[in-house]
Amino acid sequence: MGNTRKNRSHQSWQRPSIASLSLLSCVLLGACGGSSPTVPSTPGTIPTTPAPTPQPVSAGFLHVLRESSVVTYAIDAATGRLRPSASQDVGDAHTLAGEPQGRYVFAAFGPRGGPPYWDPSIVAYAPDPAGGSLTKVSEASSDPIWCRCCASWGRSGGWYWLSASSSRVYAMWLTGTYHDDYHTFVTHAVGNDGRLGAAYLREFSEWDPGMVAVDVDSDVFYKGTETGGLTAHFVGPDGQLTQMGASNLCLAEAVYDAGPLLAVRGFLFARAYARHDETVCSWEGPRLAPRADLGLQSDYAVAVSPPGASSASSSSAAVRPATLVALRTSYSVKHGEYYQTKYEVRLFAMSGDGGLELLDTVEPGYVKTMLFHSSGRFLYVCHAGTWIAPPDSLMVYSIDAQGHLEVVQTLEDGGGTAMAVTLPQVRPQGQAR
Repeated sequence: MGNTRKNRSHQSWQRPSIASLSLLSCVLLGACGGSSPTVPSTPGTIPTTPAPTPQPVSAGFLHVLRESSVVTYAIDAATGRLRPSASQDVGDAHTLAGEPQGRYVFAAFGPRGGPPYWDPSIVAYAPDPAGGSLTKVSEASSDPIWCRCCASWGRSGGWYWLSASSSRVYAMWLTGTYHDDYHTFVTHAVGNDGRLGAAYLREFSEWDPGMVAVDVDSDVFYKGTETGGLTAHFVGPDGQLTQMGASNLCLAEAVYDAGPLLAVRGFLFARAYARHDETVCSWEGPRLAPRADLGLQSDYAVAVSPPGASSASSSSAAVRPATLVALRTSYSVKHGEYYQTKYEVRLFAMSGDGGLELLDTVEPGYVKTMLFHSSGRFLYVCHAGTWIAPPDSLMVYSIDAQGHLEVVQTLEDGGGTAMAVTLPQVRPQGQAR
């Protein structure tokens, strides 16, 4: 899933300094009369009292979907460490996502098959500025269920992908029948107040693979096709899709079974099979001009482009591109007659021409979902548990100015199936609190 994003150049950062505490001399009570003797003072000095410990500076909240609840953590801006702040029951939410400005969290609800039959819907939430708990702002219904009149015993369904720009939320619904799967694209406009507009739906055929990505900077929707290639569609003001380009090439090699991984700053990265080998390729723009074969195997990726950074490529190695891409990859290690699968997360910096430069690699085990903080300073990784250690864990990585990853916190049972970040919002001058 996925799943957010505009650029800001990497900067060095320091933890806020803590004011030193002045210590006063302690004088024992005098033996004569039990009175307290006078403490002589030095001319020109003023006795001081201990300064209060400064409160951690907030970097917003991380919201983690865990079964039927959302657990909210406050994010320390200096260290990236998480502090539990709120937990609330949200019912049968299939997935959730945030938007680039960090104002809202969107959750997708709906039936998974069998009675009762209620309409699938998208809900917009806003975080409480103090504790981060989510309050419903708007809810919009849709009707993405293919063959609603089919017998309930032969049908199931659910939302499996959700993403959002600052003005639109995108989702994919899967209807499974006793003979095939059907995918439906759903999108709603989002107002500045978080209100959701009417749904636009686009159903695809039973042979469509349903693999998609969206570039939230340009509202371009990418998808895999029945023939194994890729198409790019502009999302209009009413949500309607207009095809802009198509490709079945990775450089000059024909590809098949191509599936979008992520789209960011005008570039699409997708896994595909070329020369009978699985690889990750890149394309530029809605015309899908082939750009590179990365020679990597990955089936999941996330990216972030912090606001304010230039997208132009730099000729100076000292200037680090701000767009970050994280890929989930794997490799096999032979132990005697058996092979063991090792899982990696590779962190890349993306330049203005779409090239990727490897910054760091970590091996956290199998990763279910990842999410960057909007600043690009932290990476959150939900690590899948095993039969030996069932609970899913949540790992927090800091990212320094050189792109090195460092674990700053591990919450052993803090993992979930989806995550979103909301940011502290700056109020306009003169606006009442």
